[in-house]
Amino acid sequence: MLNYLLMTVYAMLVGLTIVSKKVWQKKTVGMENAMPVFLGVTAICSVITFYITARGNIAINGVTFVYAFLYAALAILSILVSFGAISKMSLVLHAVFANLGTLLIWLYGIVFMNDE
Repeated sequence: MLNYLLMTVYAMLVGLTIVSKKVWQKKTVGMENAMPVFLGVTAICSVITFYITARGNIAINGVTFVYAFLYAALAILSILVSFGAISKMSLVLHAVFANLGTLLIWLYGIVFMNDE
C-alpha cells in the first residue's frame, strides 16, 4: 500500500514539475540568462540535497563518477529539450509525450531487467 502512495505522490510531483516548467517558460520570455540560471540553481539544490541525504559521507570512485556524469548530462539534456518543447506546444501535448518516456522505462524493465 505504501508503494502505491509513494508512486501517487511521485506522479503528482512529476506533473507539478511539468506545469511549473510551462509557467516559468512564460514568465521568462526574452530573458537572456534564464536557462543558465535555472540549471545552476537546480544543480546547487541537487548538490545540497544529496549532501544532506548522504549525511556528508560522499564516496566517489571511478564508476560512480562516470555514472553520475552520464546521468547529469542526460538530465541536463532532458531539461533543455523539455523547455524547448514546452515553449512550442501545449502543456497537455507535452505531458503526453513526457509520459511516453515512462512507457520506455516500462519496456526496458520487462525486456532487459526481467521485471514483472
